[in-house]
Amino acid sequence: MTEPSIANATPTARGRDRREREPRLAVKWGQDIYRTVDWSLTGLLLDAVPEEIWPRPNEAVKLTLLPLQDGLPSVDVMARLARRGDGWVGLTLATMSREVMDYFALALLLHDAAKRGVQPLSTALLPKTRAVLDAEQQDLRSQTIHNLMLDAQRVAGLEVGASVQAKLARIVDAAPLKEIAAWAGELSRLPGSHPEWVALIEMLTVHETYLFREPLQLNAMAALLPDRIADAASRDRRLTLWSAGCSTGEEAWSLALLALRAMVTAGVASEQPGHGFTLHPGWRLDVVGSDVSRQVLRVAEAGVYATGEISAFRALPPEMAAYFPPGEEPRTRRVRDDIRPFVRFLPYNLVDEATPVRAADVVVCRNVLIYFTDMLRVAVQKRLVTQINPGGLLLLGTTDRLLAPGEVEIIEREGTVLYRRRD
Repeated sequence: MTEPSIANATPTARGRDRREREPRLAVKWGQDIYRTVDWSLTGLLLDAVPEEIWPRPNEAVKLTLLPLQDGLPSVDVMARLARRGDGWVGLTLATMSREVMDYFALALLLHDAAKRGVQPLSTALLPKTRAVLDAEQQDLRSQTIHNLMLDAQRVAGLEVGASVQAKLARIVDAAPLKEIAAWAGELSRLPGSHPEWVALIEMLTVHETYLFREPLQLNAMAALLPDRIADAASRDRRLTLWSAGCSTGEEAWSLALLALRAMVTAGVASEQPGHGFTLHPGWRLDVVGSDVSRQVLRVAEAGVYATGEISAFRALPPEMAAYFPPGEEPRTRRVRDDIRPFVRFLPYNLVDEATPVRAADVVVCRNVLIYFTDMLRVAVQKRLVTQINPGGLLLLGTTDRLLAPGEVEIIEREGTVLYRRRD
């Protein structure tokens, strides 16, 4: 397995669309300054670089990562040419020092603070000195981070970008180096289902979602559900929807409500005040939410969410509010009891070939594959499509690209895109 590198990408594929990684770093090369299009701990992607200064194959060039803010140091790195194109160049870092890792980690911290409206770090709060590591310690630290990167990719399929790499660097620095190195060695021998791995993957990935997220796409899906219900009527009277990578469950509950309301409209279910939803005899609805994190699945199963301006209810349509009555705890709301029997949550790693759902009418996998390598993204998308009934729907996130186009057709609706498996 090779180490993932941003230097092997192109600006078109990695940096000139809305998935462009921020912050953009300033890099001094010779006498000129360039901005990164994309970057990771293993490489840089620079644009508008004149061809005459491109390095020859295997030639190392000196670059300077300029200070992130006043009072912070610059960092010198050596890099080699990995790939080049029309004005852009991908460079692989030839060195992986503590200073480089700290620089990238701090870049992410400052960027996150800026997005939240927090003032940049005061230079008075930054360490004036760093513990000096001898050559043997530097090698051990770099090798430990490198091994964790590769194991995270192997076990969970994560693409180890700058954010994940910075988190791993902070984990390694959180305890005595020899202890962390021994722990990483033990971790590499454990299966991905082991609690140690589950806990680490939870730390490295983001669990952020809310009810009726990306409403244009969900509404487009709901408009196509009558076709899926008609197909189920001619088949086994079973409607199956799968939220793959459901996090804390809001997406799965959203799918259940949209499906139930569509079934009522289609005349195969009813909704009565005080009694809730009831399916007509012979009909079944199965909504499955799956995630690699057992911790978030516990939240999903509980179906109780805090209220507030940036809560799970931030995009809840007014007509859906009745399905989430007040919870037992103050400032919480819960999923209504009659909806719960139609939804179940299962632990599942998208890396695994055996899927928990088959013959689905709708599969939703949004903003999960961004953590995976390109090769694994293709494999996962193909696996998901094979679990969809002919004519069934696939919903991907705004950050996702369709990598397995042969089995699906594109459905464009105003402001959104869905995919339908070919008959």
